[in-house]
Amino acid sequence: LAARSRAFWILGGTFFVCGASTNGLIGTHLIAACHDVGITPVRSAQLLARAVEAMTAALGLPIRSGRSTTFRLRQRRIGLEPDECYWVQNEARVRGRPAIDLAADPAPDLAIEADVSRSALDRLSMFAALGFTEVWRYGGQRLWIHVRQPSGRVAEQPTSRCFPWLPIEEFTTNRAKWIPLGAWDQ
Repeated sequence: LAARSRAFWILGGTFFVCGASTNGLIGTHLIAACHDVGITPVRSAQLLARAVEAMTAALGLPIRSGRSTTFRLRQRRIGLEPDECYWVQNEARVRGRPAIDLAADPAPDLAIEADVSRSALDRLSMFAALGFTEVWRYGGQRLWIHVRQPSGRVAEQPTSRCFPWLPIEEFTTNRAKWIPLGAWDQ
């Protein structure tokens, strides 16, 4: 029952990501910690994807992983392969489908990308054109949340549309911030 509460996942997610200290405090800094200990951006993005999977499984939120599938819209001559991707809001629409066809099926709601090179391709616009709702882009020391707007353009946001209750800022930038256990019980 506790695994279905927001407070549990804020607390549990930080243990998954950073561990616990011996004085009853936890740190919340996935991306910063990965950078500090030399974990590569690609591996950090993979760890973030596994955290999404663990969180949604424990909360009973159905998602479908597309891993690093190549998605194409042949008529528009667009194709792209995210590092990791998930159907979150649209999971029920693709449940049980052996193959995804973007001409008939929705694109994944969330892509997680390790930003390790300066590509000439405008990948964010390509994700939007393919129908992705949101892209989490990790670039070494920071996680950017990019969300497709009603206009079709992509804009950076401080919160996730797929998981609006998830404290993204806490997982990405606070190297020295410590939160006492039980702080969410108040």
